[in-house]
Amino acid sequence: MDRPSINKHALAMATLVSLTLGEETSGSKSAHQKQSYETPEQKAAAAVDNVLFARYILSTLAAVAFCLFIYRVVIQSIRYIRTLTCLNNDTQKYFKMPNLAFGAVKQHLLYAPLLRRRRNREIHFAWFHLGYIPTRFQSLFLAGIVTLNVTLSVWGIEWNGTRAAALSHLRNRTGTLSVVNMIPLVIMAGRNNPLIGLLNISFDNFNLVHRWFGRIFVLQALAHSIAHVMIIVDRGGWKSVQMAFHSSHMLMTGLAATVTAVAITLQASAALRHAFYEAFLHLHIALAILTIAFLWKHIEGTHPQNYLLAVIIFWALERFARLASLVYRNVGRGGTKAELELLPGDACRVTLKMVRPWTFQPGQYVFITVPSVGLWTSHPFSLAWSSNGMDDPQQDSEKGYKMSADDILANSDDSSTMSLVIRRRSGFTEKLFEKAERSTSGITTISAYVEGPYGGHAVLHSYGTVMIFAGGVGITHQVPF
Repeated sequence: MDRPSINKHALAMATLVSLTLGEETSGSKSAHQKQSYETPEQKAAAAVDNVLFARYILSTLAAVAFCLFIYRVVIQSIRYIRTLTCLNNDTQKYFKMPNLAFGAVKQHLLYAPLLRRRRNREIHFAWFHLGYIPTRFQSLFLAGIVTLNVTLSVWGIEWNGTRAAALSHLRNRTGTLSVVNMIPLVIMAGRNNPLIGLLNISFDNFNLVHRWFGRIFVLQALAHSIAHVMIIVDRGGWKSVQMAFHSSHMLMTGLAATVTAVAITLQASAALRHAFYEAFLHLHIALAILTIAFLWKHIEGTHPQNYLLAVIIFWALERFARLASLVYRNVGRGGTKAELELLPGDACRVTLKMVRPWTFQPGQYVFITVPSVGLWTSHPFSLAWSSNGMDDPQQDSEKGYKMSADDILANSDDSSTMSLVIRRRSGFTEKLFEKAERSTSGITTISAYVEGPYGGHAVLHSYGTVMIFAGGVGITHQVPF
């Protein structure tokens, strides 16, 4: 490529950067928009870096997902071979050949706690719940994501050049990367995340990564905003900050997006999330929508708006999938009904009479909304067993409740009746228990909405002997196995 074509390309990229920075091409005479500390070639190089580094993040995440998919294919293949090997062999000689290397990887990396304590241990400060201790593999992955973002946020910036040029580059870099990180942030927050089934990774694990991507997004947004304010202060002092924000719609919407993003981080803290979950959830969604709306106006007409458009599309598709599931599972034929029946030990059995049946699988769970208890609340519960609506596979007139997996799953195909066992706690479960307690007939029938099923990806039929541990009402998750 000759020199004129290179200069032409650099000038074109400089125009892109000027749009990204929000600089007006005409009609604006503000001091903080007129003055520039970078040549067109420097602006072009900065724009190329921002786009390239944004692709680095997405490519890295795609590569990790691909590696996990290959890992799952290998594991599933091993299980399939193990199943075929043991079909006509009751001696289970296949299991006498342990893989010591892989066993060590699972012991010291995949399933090992971060410290010398059990994994998923709750972290408490006084009476506040601060979250859970991740596993070593989770910790390494999260550390890698944080390191990648920190490195890409500062790499290639002319720190030895002028202060204004460095701040300008940092502002645009962190702003672009913060929007890019919203893509995995939104994908991993969805209940219908396709990666859950594809990679056989639970929603809880994706939710953990979702929270960390949220923190990264907010920190990069703060760095973007602070760098911009510092540029304005260097040009005209602190007095010019207020005037700059009042005269620029782009700055005002950017400030609003940063404020709402910080508010999301504060209200999503583990202590508040566990103490006031229902209020947290609705406020979380409302603030997320406001952040996206403000951000859309802030970067309107710039390249990062393409990333934000992808965020909106992914979020809309996930919400549409949830709405479609609710309509299909609950609308028509009188709607879904829930029968409440008190059980010993401060528990109640909830039998869901579904509008349309589904194939029941062990380990599945559903989200339940009961309008008479809480119209805007949706809570997850494990499915204990199912039936086809003609009989109850759990009930035996002579022996009581059956606990055999063969009995439980005998009528699981196209089951129209799902049963849950819910223990009385605070909030939703307490109100549900009190509603069942007020019944004079022993059974209360109410309207309900069921979303799901989710989960059910654990397959244990390839193992000769399985030992499952459960405590209290947690046995409902293990019963179908």
